Amino acid sequence: MTCPICGFTGVIFFHNTIQKYQYCIEDKLDYIDCSLEYCEKCDHIHNYSFKEEWLDEIYNDQPTPSVPISDEMTARTDHVLEWIGYDFYNKKNIMEIGGGDGSLTYLLSKHAKTVTLFEPNKGINNRKFLDNVTIVNEFYNGQYIKYSPDLIIFKQVLEHVYDIRSFISNISSILSKDGMVYCEIPLSNFIIDNVATQDIHAQHIHYFSMISVVKLFNLYGLNIFKYHLIKNGHDIGLLFGRSVSYSNVSISDNKLSSKSISNFEKVAILRGSLLQYFDSENIILYGATANALWALRHANSIAYIHDDNKILSNYSMYRKKSIIPIKNKFIFDDCASNIILITAYLHDDNIVKKIKLRNKNCMEIYTINPSKFMNNLNNNVVKKL
Repeated sequence: MTCPICGFTGVIFFHNTIQKYQYCIEDKLDYIDCSLEYCEKCDHIHNYSFKEEWLDEIYNDQPTPSVPISDEMTARTDHVLEWIGYDFYNKKNIMEIGGGDGSLTYLLSKHAKTVTLFEPNKGINNRKFLDNVTIVNEFYNGQYIKYSPDLIIFKQVLEHVYDIRSFISNISSILSKDGMVYCEIPLSNFIIDNVATQDIHAQHIHYFSMISVVKLFNLYGLNIFKYHLIKNGHDIGLLFGRSVSYSNVSISDNKLSSKSISNFEKVAILRGSLLQYFDSENIILYGATANALWALRHANSIAYIHDDNKILSNYSMYRKKSIIPIKNKFIFDDCASNIILITAYLHDDNIVKKIKLRNKNCMEIYTINPSKFMNNLNNNVVKKL
């Protein structure tokens, strides 16, 4: 195998972390593989078993999972614009790629000259936008647009792109002379260092470190202007431009090590086996996220999956040969007699508060948050968060 960023062939393979995955595809119980390799040269992790044809199945007709369902999520969208800077989007021509439900595009359209949104999910057509917004209901594959964007945004998108070099090459070629690119991705450093095994799933083709994502953009003349850590370092947002002076921004040069990868694999096996502790009781997963796939893989007694996004309530997730329904009702009544495992773990503190506010008798609450999971289950003792 060769690294999709630098072409290096001296890779380290991850073992015992392979998962099989399928999400919300009606009448299909097929599974797709997730097999990882690590490039020692550019610090990139790649799911080499992913096939390009799976993209349409996963994204075109699926529900939109990124709908803001809390004040916290809405505030985060506002913060992105604040952090990018008003001068970079006010009265500018903007392109957003993979905008989910279109929340960021809608905010941008109030200030921008024009906004073009590329989003393959068919549900985007149900939302109304201002007249300066153009929706292209397709994957972005270098399609011609009428202007050179002054700002290009893709949040939580690059890790899903099959041919990342062609993607960034095209982004660089259409960007205006003084244009900027905002990219937001999960950090592989967080995943490996925190043994966040639930963040390894087949929706992600790539796992970027700060080193590898900067190297990728540098290949096409884009230098880092500034960056910020998000969700306690789980994600990173980066702003790139063409100016040579931007390349002076300091970034970490600490690469992953074979020791940290080995430790990741060992703890991944242990954490998966601990979920077998729940086998004799029904479990409710809180959060129909890709992270829930990890729990679906290891736990055998899942009653259903709760999600606050009402759009998901008509869908299901799959576990082996079982179909697990997604609901957004009744969890507060059920939780007194079931175990709740929070799979939307980046919001677990708020979720716990909400559950206990509604039902003070609900005692068995767990989270897949890697910093808390072992404490929850250690020695098979049920603990409150």
